Formats: sequence, C-alpha cells, structure tokens
Amino acid sequence: MNQYILRNIMDCCLISLIETIYQNKTSHPFLPTMTISIAGAGGKTSILHQLVSEWKSRGDTGICIGTTTTQMFYPEDDGLYDEIITYETAYGLSARTLFFFSKYYPQTNKVQGLPPEILDDLKHRKKISLIITESDGARGKSIKAPNGREPLHPSTTDIVLGVIGLDSFGKHKTEEVIQRIAYANKITDIDDRPLDVKTYIDLIEHPQGLFKQVPEHALKILVLNKADTIKSKTLKMIKESLILEQLPIDGILMTSLEPHFCLYHSLSL
Repeated sequence: MNQYILRNIMDCCLISLIETIYQNKTSHPFLPTMTISIAGAGGKTSILHQLVSEWKSRGDTGICIGTTTTQMFYPEDDGLYDEIITYETAYGLSARTLFFFSKYYPQTNKVQGLPPEILDDLKHRKKISLIITESDGARGKSIKAPNGREPLHPSTTDIVLGVIGLDSFGKHKTEEVIQRIAYANKITDIDDRPLDVKTYIDLIEHPQGLFKQVPEHALKILVLNKADTIKSKTLKMIKESLILEQLPIDGILMTSLEPHFCLYHSLSL
C-alpha cells in the first residue's frame, strides 16, 4: 500500500525523510547506530554532504562519518567536517563530523576511501552514530549501471539510497549521460529512444542494476534527484508510473539539491 509521508516541502530535511521511511518499514529506531550507503548517479556526493550537514544541525549526540568505499573528490574545507583525516591517523574520535579516507591523489583532487569491512568494524564503536558512504563512482553522469564488482556496500548497511538524475529524462543514450553504457545496454531496454520511465524501471528492477548487491536486511530507497530540471507535469507522470509498477523498493524521494535541498515528493511503499 502506498503511503504519502510528506507533500509539503517546507520544514523538512532529507535525513528526517529517510528516518521516517525507515521507522515506517521496520518499527525500529533510527539510532543509536546506522549505516547509509549511496549508489547510482546524479548527485551521490551532494546527497552525502547534505546528510552530514543536516546531522550536524540536528544536534544529536554521537559521531557522523562521511566516506566512500571507492573514490570521490576531496571535500571542500568549508566547515562541514570537523576533521578530514586518513583512517590510519584517527585516534580517540571526538569530533562530531568526520570525513575518512585512505589515500589522497593530488593530480585529480580525489581520495581513495575505505574497504567495506572497515566500515563494518567502525559501526560497532560506541561513539559512532551514523556512517554515510558513497559506494560507487559515476564520473558526474546522471545514470549509472554498475560493473561486475560494483557497488561496494558494507555488509552492515541499513539503508541503500539508489540515485538517478532526472536531468537524464528525455535524453538519448550517450556516454555524457550514462556511466558504463555497455552494462546499461544489458539491463535496460534503451535501444535508440530517449531515456524514459521504462529505462528507470529496468534499472531499478534488474538484479544487476541500481540496487545490485544490497544486503538482504537493508531498506532500498529510490532517490530521483534533480527534479528541478523537468516540468511538474512530467514529474507527476513519473511518480504515478513508478507507483503503479509496484517496484521491489521501500520508498521514493523526488528531490533537488541546487541551490539547496528541496523535496518534491516523498513516498513509503
């Protein structure tokens, strides 16, 4: 049964929406310890930083860690993270928001993240309340089809956010839009037509698609980001089509993060 959680974009934040879906589906508290893994394309890094920012504003006790199990750009030193450090140099954790990485590549300004098993171990530390990890890379594309070993989710992940950039809607299949076109061809019925709802459904439903290798116990939430790039009529059509499809997921969020977070639709399925 589809349940509208929130339709008013005022006075809401992304972390609270995710928390509401989690509690509705599991009847379990969101804390004391939670791991959120972000896969797909179309705003993963922005979503990660948004969640950390909201955590910091909530005033909850405990430590929030942002990181990746692959590679991502080095975070801006804008005060979001109290410390940006390598895992090997982290002793006596005390800062409220931390960004962990293992190696820095100055030529690309990217960092290598941490293996999933280290994040599994971190989850059992008493002071840590929230771990948010980016679990695959997309090189700034709007759609991602994972390769053989992607994504790299920690086994203790509680929630997987599968991200699709809605700025891909109506565009043709090109390398500028889709990361790993060869894999996308195998799991989606793209042909030569513009990308549409059927493309998204194929990507969501296929076992080698957006929610590939999700731990069995983890919730799956679809995040259709960049909703500001398409018309409201089209957005409504996409939402209604996905509801009718009865997808094997636990929730849908339609969002925009530019220039700030905005919710367009939120559903618990």
